[in-house]
Amino acid sequence: MRSARPVSHAPLRLQLRFGATAAPPLSYDKLRQTWENHTRSLYTFFDEPLLIVEARRAVLTDYQGREYIDFYNNVHQIGHSDARVAEAVYAQMLKSSLSTRFLSEVTPRCMRYCVSEPLSCLAFSYIDALISKMPESPTGKGWSVFLVNSGSEANDLAMQIARDYTGRQRIVAIENCYHGITSAINEINSSSSTGISASKGSDASATLEEGVASSKAVLDGDGTAESAPAAFIAETVQGVGGNVDWPDEYLKEVFDHVQQLGGITIADEVQTGFGRCGTFWGFERDGVIPDIVTMGKPIGNGFPLGAVVCRTELAEAIEDAKLFSTFGGNPPAAAAGLAVMAAIEEDNLVARAASMGAFLRSGLESLCDEHPHVFERVTGRGLFLGLHLRVPSAAKKHPHMPAILQECLDHGIVLGKGGIHSHVLRFKPPLCIEEDQIYRCLQVVRDVCVKLA
Repeated sequence: MRSARPVSHAPLRLQLRFGATAAPPLSYDKLRQTWENHTRSLYTFFDEPLLIVEARRAVLTDYQGREYIDFYNNVHQIGHSDARVAEAVYAQMLKSSLSTRFLSEVTPRCMRYCVSEPLSCLAFSYIDALISKMPESPTGKGWSVFLVNSGSEANDLAMQIARDYTGRQRIVAIENCYHGITSAINEINSSSSTGISASKGSDASATLEEGVASSKAVLDGDGTAESAPAAFIAETVQGVGGNVDWPDEYLKEVFDHVQQLGGITIADEVQTGFGRCGTFWGFERDGVIPDIVTMGKPIGNGFPLGAVVCRTELAEAIEDAKLFSTFGGNPPAAAAGLAVMAAIEEDNLVARAASMGAFLRSGLESLCDEHPHVFERVTGRGLFLGLHLRVPSAAKKHPHMPAILQECLDHGIVLGKGGIHSHVLRFKPPLCIEEDQIYRCLQVVRDVCVKLA
């Protein structure tokens, strides 16, 4: 009988290769044909889909060697292809990517975590790191964390928690909001006009310009138990809606009213958190402490990772719901999350977002002053800014936005669009963006928009 081969427990020795650019596996024409035949649901801003083969910090390189400065992909908060994140994920993948409901030396796999005891597991360490960034819980009972895979999943779960906790169904959101792509979230996503909208059969609406009183009226509903809000959810700076900031005191007064009605307040920090706005959380400027905070996109710097942080009372009240996420909190994701948080501290990126954001904003406001017939105003905070272009009075959409985005791309600047009329150029670069890259972007935007708009 053949003896069993001894199992080696020596670590694998594989060398990470940073800086190598491989040729695409297929020709561009073949890839485009595949896109047209099979993936046309993938939305792109440009006439020709970009084929990026390499990305470093804020620079993208396509298959022909052309370089672009990335002012759009706010997923890569600390910069594209950061070696610290890659090495952390790589090392953990060699150790274990165990994704079960076992507790092990590597990671726990239960959905709700108790964080009152020190634990050595990666996911628990990441949970502790997240909670260390939270303000003191308003009830003094602390915070609980659910780890998931994306911002959409985080917001979907936050809504479920609010509904289970309150026993209500109605979710109220600000119009022009974007909170993700699940079917539950699509009930509240809106893009009609700037104001308030409510899901679950409520057709009440009120513009922000009408003030807090009008928004409170939407939250009050018709006074019946069925119209009482389970939750109010808000991006702390509206993203897809055009990087729109709320009026002073608006969020605080509305949050206070929701809590008086017995509802749950949810701050969607998927795009605004982790330093993007020049503070670690976007809600810090508004002087509020939400009941639930959701996050995703940049927290893994490109690695799928999302999280829901909620008051511990909410988590305790829904223990019987048996919530879980198959891959939420897996060891490589937790490793990526910890590396991102360490890099934000090491590179002082929160302060950098504030200073570089002020530099970018100053340049954009100068464009508004110099060309008022083209540019209307600048909105947003930190490195999460929107430049509003003037829209012809009879137009529903800005007629030249596709051409503007394409020509900016042709000049090496990647931008996005937003706003109810597709009239807002959105600026949300990696937080490691440099002054000379911002200056180049301002030059291109000025020349292209003055020419086309």
